[in-house]
Amino acid sequence: MDWWDSEYLDETAFEQYLLGEGITEEQLEKDLGNRLNLEDRPVKRTHCEFIEGGKKVKVRAYGLDESSCPGSKMITDWLTEMDLETLKGYWQNNADKNKIKCLMRYPGGLHEWLILAAIPMLKEMQIPMTYILNYRTPTKECYFFIGNKKCCHGRNRSAGMHRALYRAIKAAYEEWSKNKKSNACVILGEHLQQFAKEYYGNGAYKMPEDLNNLIVECRNKEKPLYE
Repeated sequence: MDWWDSEYLDETAFEQYLLGEGITEEQLEKDLGNRLNLEDRPVKRTHCEFIEGGKKVKVRAYGLDESSCPGSKMITDWLTEMDLETLKGYWQNNADKNKIKCLMRYPGGLHEWLILAAIPMLKEMQIPMTYILNYRTPTKECYFFIGNKKCCHGRNRSAGMHRALYRAIKAAYEEWSKNKKSNACVILGEHLQQFAKEYYGNGAYKMPEDLNNLIVECRNKEKPLYE
């Protein structure tokens, strides 16, 4: 099955699929670099079409000029402008959801700290869609720590780190949902900081710059959390 034809465009979902097919976790960890590190693969699509109000809408990847797809909207502008219910409708359709994720993942080889699976939650919290793309780390430079062992993106323990990152965003969303007058961005920053404490030894290890900058942006701190 070619990865492009698959609905599993993120490694966490693909991992669950493989486990369901009888692959052991031990074998999964060995194969992680080759089979689940999908962000390293080139994203070939630069624009996609969606049906909106019965009409076709062209949407292009972030950073591309309109001349690359005349009459198209930038993906981040399009997501920002649409209402939440429309986004939820797209998200319930695997084909549309994966086209959105693909355009947001362009040009590939980057790890989003605001992971794409959380887009509907981030949208509802009114987190700028540009944050997702402004705070990305090249996968080859993306690392984290389990105990005192340095781990790399797409290798051993990577899927677990992604799940923990998703849980941190979800926890922020759930906390904010209880009091929607609270500052969603600050709450998100607090939960991302807790994630960082777990995977960077409570400041013992330097975290990737983009993650640090995202937390600072969310929590409005002038200085990095960890030097």
